[in-house]
Amino acid sequence: MQELTKEWLRKNDIVYDKIIFTQESKLPYVLDNKIDILIEDSPKNILEVSTKVPVLCFDNPYNKSINGDNIKRVYSWYDILNKIKQLNK
Repeated sequence: MQELTKEWLRKNDIVYDKIIFTQESKLPYVLDNKIDILIEDSPKNILEVSTKVPVLCFDNPYNKSINGDNIKRVYSWYDILNKIKQLNK
């Protein structure tokens, strides 16, 4: 999945500074790296990180019940790109 993600970003000319893949809590990485927005599917990470920065929740059956003021549900990488563009306006 990591390589598929990187390849898609490359093919679509999506620029990023760093991608962090981890099984642990992502909040310390978000704070330490001054991340502006997180793309996530894990309910635990979505809820935890959204207390500090906006989270784009990649829609999956296991996270359908997750919502909040700082959480936006996304359905594809194209949707993610559109949501990021909207946030930058």
